[in-house]
Amino acid sequence: MTATPQNVPRVNYKLKDDGAPEPLSRLALRKLRAFDEDIPKGGHMESDSFKRVVYELLRYCHGEIDGLSVLVAGQRGAGKTTLVKLAIQRVMTECTKGLMPLPLILHGPTIIDPKAVAEKPKESEMAPPPVTVAAADAAVPPIVVVNNPAPPVTPAPAPGGNGSANADGSKVPEEKERALRLIVTALYRGLSLALYDAWLAAAREAPERRRTEHELLALRAHLDLRLERAPDPDVLRKIWERAGFLHSGVAFYLRPATKKDGRTVRDSKPPEIAGIPSDQGIREIVALASCADAYRVIISKPQEILARKQQSEYAQEVKFAMPQGGDKKKDDDTKPKSAAEKVTPPVLGTAAGGLAAVVAQSGEITTLAASVGTGLLVWLGSWVAMTYGTRTARQEMRRELTMDIKWDIDRLERDLPLLLKRVKDAGFAPIIVLDELDKVDNAMQSLNNFLKLTKHIVTDQSAFMFLTNRDYYENLVAKEQLDGGRAL
Repeated sequence: MTATPQNVPRVNYKLKDDGAPEPLSRLALRKLRAFDEDIPKGGHMESDSFKRVVYELLRYCHGEIDGLSVLVAGQRGAGKTTLVKLAIQRVMTECTKGLMPLPLILHGPTIIDPKAVAEKPKESEMAPPPVTVAAADAAVPPIVVVNNPAPPVTPAPAPGGNGSANADGSKVPEEKERALRLIVTALYRGLSLALYDAWLAAAREAPERRRTEHELLALRAHLDLRLERAPDPDVLRKIWERAGFLHSGVAFYLRPATKKDGRTVRDSKPPEIAGIPSDQGIREIVALASCADAYRVIISKPQEILARKQQSEYAQEVKFAMPQGGDKKKDDDTKPKSAAEKVTPPVLGTAAGGLAAVVAQSGEITTLAASVGTGLLVWLGSWVAMTYGTRTARQEMRRELTMDIKWDIDRLERDLPLLLKRVKDAGFAPIIVLDELDKVDNAMQSLNNFLKLTKHIVTDQSAFMFLTNRDYYENLVAKEQLDGGRAL
């Protein structure tokens, strides 16, 4: 046993109640959102570059810019991830009139490097040790059994190269497919987790709540389980309406609490950049339901067929059938008309003809007689038509529309800008962090391919932060100088 030297101080590993947690950790977020004015601040250095990143993220959350790309380069272990998390946490604290940051931290090599696989162990490490079986008789030498594992089965490569096929048979680049799947998955799960956390503060503080705190917490647990299965909009609407959050929403209860006039307050009113405060809950449901639809493409192969039929028909039957030999109409053919119904139209016709004659300037008896005769003819024709005649007219219009909705990777690419917009409408500003890019073998080429495929999303729709090694930045600067300002 080695003795401890006297001049080496002993280290006391003991947790402190007032210690500063890591940025964006569970304890840091709880302290940030709780009724505590002591915002966690640790011994982190703040450089001009750090302040610039915070400033640009604040502009993004206030809606001054729609997209942002930040490159953070440094040696391994220099603290790039901690720096980025600290910047996002600072924006959460200072952004009180804009959208709330929604950090989505992804493993970069899994997205941009198609060859990013786990390192295979050595054969000596994989082979199990031999097993020695001793015989019952001491004179017989022991038997040694060596268990050699079966060789792994190598799957046959898919025909047509890398990538998956859409419903129409077109190929999707592997980098784009992997990026879309991971980004959509992180977006849905990040939004679900943020709203789940917001329910806790809303259940205690929201004046619009309709249930007791225990019932709201039970609804919160039920929501957590339903979100794992990508629920439909009607399910989310019932949960929000039952809790009383259908119009006010819950998202902005994630804002930090502050002290004002000796009491703790929280500004949970949605800002103007998010939308009308009276439909905040509706926007949250729309964002969740939209992300859930895209998430179904990843976890399953959904099929959806919409059919719509329209039919309009108008029929009127009139036919002339003179009765023979005094035959009477059957009761089930037509409904008999009353005497008033039969006499009224002819009488009106006769009266109209007589009145026209009276009004006429000529007062001769022959004119009056002609008018009365005309009225009698009108009466006789009307009586015959109403008694013995029917007329047939038929008009028909039909329309049938059937839609076979395609759920494929191309749909994810089309819907991702819309998903990002609806998440922003719900009050969140997605910040996608691609970490561990310094572990990619050929970061320059891999990241270049990724940016070519997703540039319209990276620069125009959301905030992306790329954490790379120092040599990537140096190669980027050198390439820019050689190419005359065209780095990528």
